[in-house]
Amino acid sequence: MILVNADFPRKKKNKLPDTIKTQNEILAAQYNKNAIFPMTILLNDKAEIIKTWEGLPKVSAEKFLQELSLIK
Repeated sequence: MILVNADFPRKKKNKLPDTIKTQNEILAAQYNKNAIFPMTILLNDKAEIIKTWEGLPKVSAEKFLQELSLIK
């Protein structure tokens, strides 16, 4: 499993380099057309969406990993 965090900071002090900002905008356009933030997305090895969660998971990391293991 590979985890990716695409951040969109609002404060100037947290500004991202332009290359990262562009990369994150491309990911948002592809996977988050409704602009829901935060959003958690599970993709398969072909970069297809398997499941989405609005917001961050509200369970422990262990419980979240158990939930992921049940998804086919």
